[in-house]
Amino acid sequence: MLTLANGALFVWLVRSEPPPKAVQLGLAYVAFQLFAAFVSRAAYVAQESRRDVLRVNRELRAARALVAEGARAQERLRLSRELHDIAGHKLTALKLQLSLEVRKQGNPASGTSARCLTLADELLTDIRMVVTALRQEDTIDLRTALLALNPGLASVSVQFNIEPGAVVTDIAKAEALLRCAQEGLTNALRHSEATEVLITLSRTEQELVLSVEDNGAGYSSPTPLTGNGLRGLRERLEEFEGDVSLDRRTPRGCVLRAVLPEPRAAC
Repeated sequence: MLTLANGALFVWLVRSEPPPKAVQLGLAYVAFQLFAAFVSRAAYVAQESRRDVLRVNRELRAARALVAEGARAQERLRLSRELHDIAGHKLTALKLQLSLEVRKQGNPASGTSARCLTLADELLTDIRMVVTALRQEDTIDLRTALLALNPGLASVSVQFNIEPGAVVTDIAKAEALLRCAQEGLTNALRHSEATEVLITLSRTEQELVLSVEDNGAGYSSPTPLTGNGLRGLRERLEEFEGDVSLDRRTPRGCVLRAVLPEPRAAC
């Protein structure tokens, strides 16, 4: 269209102006159009680069939150082991020695040794309670890492629905679910032109379920195209006997669903 418009403009200039001036004016118009095209292209590239930088920044914040949560979980595990293996064993030995001393005294109901035995018994019970509490919290909470993925765009509403009990016991499993959320959100923002995205993390007795729903254009083919992103997610979850699927959403849009086996810990 622009070429036809330039041709018509050049014909009009030739008819209304002397040939040298017509050529000069025609070249000037073409040069201005090329300049405008280069500026528009540079602005577009800058905008895409900014989007990529913001996306990478969100992913880095999410990864940092996941690493911090994993470090806290490892520290809780280390403390529980130290308390159980060192303090617990030494208190048990101390309790046995005090029991022998009380028996030697012949009056177990009174005396300093009896009181020390009672205190050692109570302290051992307290340590066992602390170790049990630390063991129950030996999980990785994905809430902070998932919330860090929010792009904060005015044109897109990103909502999160994360169950309090939807936690992971392994940092590798947590990373796999986080990558699924990243891929689903990136596809919704970049390809489907969605205005609403819902990220949900829930659990059953035996599984963790992560879903990313959007109201975008979806896909027109009978089956979803399996790109490198979806293939990579499947490979990640197959290591833990999990699976990823991409389906249509009613009335429009897509649903990326990741299922990861994670039995609920026994109380």
